[in-house]
Amino acid sequence: MSANNIDVDMQHPEFQQEDIQTSHDADLFGDDEDDEDDDKGPGNFMDVLSQPPTSISGKHHIQEVDYSQVLRQTVYEQQEHISNIIEETEVICREAQDHIEEQQCLAEEEHEHHMHDFNKRWEKALREQEQEKQEIHTWQEQQQALLRKNVAEELAWHKAKISAKKDQEHFARHGRQQHVATEISTDPTQRNAQQPPHMPQKPQLKTLCLKMTKKIRKARGTTRKMHLVSVVEDADEPMEIHQERSSTIEQEPQ
Repeated sequence: MSANNIDVDMQHPEFQQEDIQTSHDADLFGDDEDDEDDDKGPGNFMDVLSQPPTSISGKHHIQEVDYSQVLRQTVYEQQEHISNIIEETEVICREAQDHIEEQQCLAEEEHEHHMHDFNKRWEKALREQEQEKQEIHTWQEQQQALLRKNVAEELAWHKAKISAKKDQEHFARHGRQQHVATEISTDPTQRNAQQPPHMPQKPQLKTLCLKMTKKIRKARGTTRKMHLVSVVEDADEPMEIHQERSSTIEQEPQ
């Protein structure tokens, strides 16, 4: 407790100094009868005057000693009370700090648990997405392989069909050529033609075509490129036009 607090406490009515009368003061303030006796007796009056004066400072000093003891006791009690309040405050602060730390630990654990669950869900979603992409990629590869296989089979089928058609046309054309060559070889006007013995029909066909070309040129009087074809009408097959030879005919004088 500071000196200012002590001064304030000293101003309290309980700690104010009292005017205590001594035995000598009591004699000075006697009854009226005593006063009358004193007035009557000059000896008594002289006795009173001859007494030493009472020391006021001595009275106050004794009383101050008593109040100092009370003051010290009061200060001690107040200090003890303040110490108790401080200790209680420190205990409350420690408890509050412990509670705050506990709440922080709980919050950190909850946050860590939440982040762990979130990471697990995120990783699971990524794995599922990656697996789905892999499945889609595999399905696309399978579809592309199947498409390539179908295209290859379709192409092979068309090639086989075209090849068979070409073979059929080749055999049909070869048979017609042999038939025409046989008819030409039976003509007596064409038997003495200058042709190799192993291919009798080809020069005869050429000679016949040249003759026909000259007749057409003379009849029309024009010069142009013409494709020589043979037209054969069969009973079982439709009419077909086969290209045999292409030649350039120049204009000759009429």
